[in-house]
Amino acid sequence: MKKLDSIFWGVSFVLYGLVWCLIVLGVINIDYLFNGWTMIFTIIPCLLGITFGNHMLESLIGLLFSVFILFVMNGLVNFLLIAELLIPILIIIIGAYLIKSGSRK
Repeated sequence: MKKLDSIFWGVSFVLYGLVWCLIVLGVINIDYLFNGWTMIFTIIPCLLGITFGNHMLESLIGLLFSVFILFVMNGLVNFLLIAELLIPILIIIIGAYLIKSGSRK
């Protein structure tokens, strides 16, 4: 079953990458759909992974990332603001981890 999962994910990523390349190169034009529609190529496999429970953590991370990118592409989330806040948030998380690990001793 693990081999089948690997093949499924590999084919999904290859197809997604090929479609994305064709869009960037202007070979195909799919503007009549909503922005970020290609994220469905990762959202559906992630939902299947969560449903069948084989790789739930990886599928959940992939699903959250895909939905986030979909929101950014449709203007529901400001990516630049999140990018600017990423380093301070990481610093806060590291500080909280240090405080927690220091308080145990």
